[in-house]
Amino acid sequence: MSRFEVLDFLIYRWRYGLGYIAVSIGFISLIVLAAFFAPQGITTQEQASAVTSGALSFSNFSPDMIVNMPYHALQKGSFYLFGVSELTIKLPSLLLAVATAFGLLLLLRVWFKQNVAVLASLVGVTTGPFLFFAQFGTPLILYIFLPTIILLAASMIARNSRHLLFWKILLFTSVALSLYSPMSIYILAALLSAVLLHPHLRQLVLRLSKPLLLAAFLIFLLVVSPVVYAIIQDTSLIAIFLGTAGASFDILASLSTLGNRYFDFIHPSNGIIMRPVYELASMLLIGLGIYRIFTTKYTARSYIVMAWLVLLLPILILNPALTSITFVPFLLLISFGIDYLIRYWYKLFPKNPYARAVGLVPLIILVGSLAISGVDRYYFGYTYGDNVATIFSRDVNLLSDWRKQNNSPTLTIISSPKQADFYKTVAHYNPSWKIQSVQTDNNSVPQTAYVAYLHHESWFNRPTAEPNILVNGAATQADRFYIYKTASE
Repeated sequence: MSRFEVLDFLIYRWRYGLGYIAVSIGFISLIVLAAFFAPQGITTQEQASAVTSGALSFSNFSPDMIVNMPYHALQKGSFYLFGVSELTIKLPSLLLAVATAFGLLLLLRVWFKQNVAVLASLVGVTTGPFLFFAQFGTPLILYIFLPTIILLAASMIARNSRHLLFWKILLFTSVALSLYSPMSIYILAALLSAVLLHPHLRQLVLRLSKPLLLAAFLIFLLVVSPVVYAIIQDTSLIAIFLGTAGASFDILASLSTLGNRYFDFIHPSNGIIMRPVYELASMLLIGLGIYRIFTTKYTARSYIVMAWLVLLLPILILNPALTSITFVPFLLLISFGIDYLIRYWYKLFPKNPYARAVGLVPLIILVGSLAISGVDRYYFGYTYGDNVATIFSRDVNLLSDWRKQNNSPTLTIISSPKQADFYKTVAHYNPSWKIQSVQTDNNSVPQTAYVAYLHHESWFNRPTAEPNILVNGAATQADRFYIYKTASE
């Protein structure tokens, strides 16, 4: 009678293929969850991003437009194609989040074994920070997307992978575009320091084609020349790109804030970013990852991560609110931690396949628990949190839904000066709304079919007729708009 081995199980032989399918389905499902279910609405930061994107123009260029210009160009394209709505404000972040999720999976496959890549990418995509930035219609997603693509392209070149020309083009393009985003300089500095310090990386760079490097460098200079020009015109942009703009030099207060953001597991709180940023188990894996890179500090991966963390730490102390810049290095540390656990277990049972397989069960349970609790914490935190209703506004969707129910009548919005720029952007990219103007006073009532007054502007003298009131029951001030019929259609 033949002996039955673990390798004979069909599910064992297909484990990685099934894992990649499950992870891919999970990626897309989670990003859809983030986009349509929690949190619902947009913040004032997203409104400001929409205004900046709508105003982006090469004919009326100003130096401050250069900051995060690639993202704002994507967002402007979204408005141009589909108009301004809650979804189109978030659409660039959603698309970049999908690309980031698969980029992280590929990156982790290059840096670690396949089992580590599947488990770590699942943990990363189900964390609250990733799900939040995936639907947050501001350039913060670039701080996750660009480092992922840069590291992936550089790693594929280092491995001399297939389609090498594609990876080289992708690397130089992503590096050039990253210089439009604040704090991207630190991942580039980490890579450069690793190349200078690690002999294997130095040899790889020296083996690259010199004519190709020269051509790539010239293209790089061409792409970043607008950034150089903008900085010459306005030197205050240097502080923005270095991440020191608005920094606090009260070190003790900053360290206290950092402690609350990352280590206060006793008093969690809700806001734009939930605290603590990562769960206790994730922080323990990060600590284990730090131990791992210090015990394997001779590898190029350890050089890069250590240099990156050393460069980011002073910026985090000066500006603790920069949560997004920690995501990729922390996910790499989580991957190092998972890799260490698997290697340690395999070292205990080097020749027993049953023990090796059984040992993965607790780790899979740990990762599964982290994934489920991460999604659960994100969904319920951004659905029922105390501060959520005051942070996220659904006003644009309320108006859009009302217009659909009333066969899209002509509508003029009466807005206060602080909201006027945003509604001007909405009106400019939504001609089907037929919003004629955005008023900042009510000396004369526009003679369109309907006029919508913002709910809480006390200086408005609204008409005496009976209004149609649009209500958001989740908001602190539930009566969002007063709509009056002022003329026949």
